[in-house]
Amino acid sequence: MNMRQRNALTGLIALTLIVSASSIGLAQTNVGLIDMGLVFESHPIFKVQLQQLKQEADALQNTVLQQRQMLAKEGESLSLLFTQGTSEFKQKEKELAFKAAQLEIDAKDKMRDLMTTEARLHFEVYTDVNRVVEEYSQQFGIRLVLRFNSNAAKADNPESIMQQVNSAVVFYKPENDITAAVIQRVVQSQAARGASNENPAVRK
Repeated sequence: MNMRQRNALTGLIALTLIVSASSIGLAQTNVGLIDMGLVFESHPIFKVQLQQLKQEADALQNTVLQQRQMLAKEGESLSLLFTQGTSEFKQKEKELAFKAAQLEIDAKDKMRDLMTTEARLHFEVYTDVNRVVEEYSQQFGIRLVLRFNSNAAKADNPESIMQQVNSAVVFYKPENDITAAVIQRVVQSQAARGASNENPAVRK
């Protein structure tokens, strides 16, 4: 290999290293991080409707508890109103057992409906947030967005420590965190739409 070929090879290697370094830098700058938990907590529709679902669930539990107590009192009064072993006593006992069983079935059905509604709420808000993330990423040339937990680990909180230890993100620069920008856009989008049927996060 002569001197000219050696210089050309050296230049090619240097150019390859420069391109590789540039690609790494480009990949780093094109990665965004988002704390989805924080975004959900800041989503206006999600907060309101999740609270409504919690209130409905609490009201359902209270109603079921009161009805159970009423059935228990009716059961206690059976021996006072009817003679045990008689056909009347057995008939009333069967009626109470049926009411109790029906109460549990209805309660499970209603709780299942609430859980389904909550799951749909999560899905619709997640879809809404993803739309905003996609628009933001396309605008600023972000090619990859990763989820992470922005909360710092606390020495007296084992759960927070393990979350950070198991996190896929070990180090990041503040400018890679797009959480605040996404929250701002989500809030603005919700305010513009209002609580109308056009809102993808409104309960149907």
